[in-house]
Amino acid sequence: MADSERVVSTVLDRLVPTFQAVERHSATIAAAPDQVWAALAQVTTGELRLFRVLMGVRVLPGRLVRSPRARFDADEPLLGWAVRFGFTILGEDDRRELVFGAIGQPWRLAGGRGMAVAGGHDFAAFDQAGYAKMAANFWLDAIAGGRATQLRTETRVVCTDPLSARRFTRYWRLIRPASGAIRRSWLTAIKRRAERDADGEADPEVPAR
Repeated sequence: MADSERVVSTVLDRLVPTFQAVERHSATIAAAPDQVWAALAQVTTGELRLFRVLMGVRVLPGRLVRSPRARFDADEPLLGWAVRFGFTILGEDDRRELVFGAIGQPWRLAGGRGMAVAGGHDFAAFDQAGYAKMAANFWLDAIAGGRATQLRTETRVVCTDPLSARRFTRYWRLIRPASGAIRRSWLTAIKRRAERDADGEADPEVPAR
């Protein structure tokens, strides 16, 4: 399948076909796609020190009022934490792609008001002014005859009106380096766990980019 065909067929592309901001990273993993898919579901917040540090700052206002959403449990799967924090699983192509997202006002100090959605259809249809729609995916491609995996993650953000787009743009300029660092560390944690569970000598680690 050509790369252009792969892109237009993703769940993320159907949910967020146009966007104002995008972030892309990838990692090559010496493990089969099934092992990488399992690691994606299992990797915990305790395996991402950088995530805990940076998100600890982000959720500090919630911690001050003892919000349960601001709590970190080192044994909690990171995807589970994301759902508890306000993200929703928006779609899935079993063992190939997972998409999660949220609707909110991230430029506000305490995160602003979030809008809950039941799934991908509600997320795509939402158009109330004053919000940013944020969605991210993980996409797995088998390589080396299925013995290894190319894991990609892409984050897209589309705002519901021009004022929100301007507010988000200012916010994005400030947090984009940290956002990218969190995504790269997430890929590295998935890679480490998948290769550890692959029962064999893994190739030297190829950093996520």
